[in-house]
Amino acid sequence: VEITPSGRQETLGPADRRGADRDGFGTWYWIDHDEEGIEYWPAGMGDPGTFWEGTELTRPACVPAGTGDFRACTPPVVRRPPRLRGLAVTTRHYLLVGTLSPSGLLVFDLHGGGLPVWRRWPADAQPLDIRSDSDGGAWVLDTGPSGPRLWHLDAGFRPLPETGLQAPRPQPVADLFQ
Repeated sequence: VEITPSGRQETLGPADRRGADRDGFGTWYWIDHDEEGIEYWPAGMGDPGTFWEGTELTRPACVPAGTGDFRACTPPVVRRPPRLRGLAVTTRHYLLVGTLSPSGLLVFDLHGGGLPVWRRWPADAQPLDIRSDSDGGAWVLDTGPSGPRLWHLDAGFRPLPETGLQAPRPQPVADLFQ
């Protein structure tokens, strides 16, 4: 198979990375062009659509308080949607999406539905890429100002003790294709 250039003139860099993955049922998920929402394309469906918009984090959360039409509302979580970076679907059917400004990890339960859980991370963390592992957890590549770090998360999405350390410098590898 020969791959030909698409005609695109600009060079893509690390800031152009978004994240995409497919679940076990064939549905694709990816971060939108504005880095504020998640698009999806269910297997066997004609057109992709919007799975989630970051503006949902800026709206007040209203919960019933007593009887009648009045509801108590909590203040918005953030004033503007966070930028999204890095996305993976785990073997236990969770969608993980990294957030920048503020740093964190959105955890969507694809089986149970509902709003995501937003796990906050250290302020200097900047997720770049996320990859699921075979045990239901994930690996997160963090490229924050303190240097590259690799985090290994367990199936409950808690960092394992041996991770979050500075990533070692890659060693030169001999050419394997000769």
